[in-house]
Amino acid sequence: MKPKWIFATLLLVATLAAFWFFRPAAGSGTLGIRAHSLTGKILAYGPRPPGSDALDKVKEHLAKELEANGWITRLQEFERDTPIGKVKFSNLRARIAVETTDTWERPVRGILCAHIDSKYFKDKEFLGADDAASACAAVVVIAKHLAETDRDKVEQLELVFFDGEEAFAKDMTILDGLYGSRFYANAWRSRDDKPRFGILMDMIGHKD
Repeated sequence: MKPKWIFATLLLVATLAAFWFFRPAAGSGTLGIRAHSLTGKILAYGPRPPGSDALDKVKEHLAKELEANGWITRLQEFERDTPIGKVKFSNLRARIAVETTDTWERPVRGILCAHIDSKYFKDKEFLGADDAASACAAVVVIAKHLAETDRDKVEQLELVFFDGEEAFAKDMTILDGLYGSRFYANAWRSRDDKPRFGILMDMIGHKD
């Protein structure tokens, strides 16, 4: 089988798995309103580039929102050289506790994720409403809804809020940007129980 057909087959399988996993639930029309409200709360902290107090506060806020619905959170911390010097990053991860197994060692079927930082600018403020505060809010609202309505599904899921996805320079390069997702992916590289699919949310509520 040619590589492009292998890729297309894997993409189709992942899409079908994701559609089944997150098919709309009855009475879910209010979820968008909740996500919009949470987006406003995230933006109220101000610009949140990596290493900022605002970003730390946003992570704490989202962790509390999730923990109120039975999720357990942890930070995945690391440091990298960037165009502005060494920067400390931390991805925020969340899983539902399962009494019979270790929360962080058991395999999960998929991940639901978004990036939590806003782009760094030296000379101006950038809040990043749809890039990606709205996506983070959507992940939290979906996660809380699933925790209330479908315990079996959330036990198979991990949430990840990636830090340092935006480049520090004007344009992203192979070495600048995607810091959090690359670190997270590398942590799975040597494991045989990798997640089978992932859904990355971004630019939710973007104009037009």
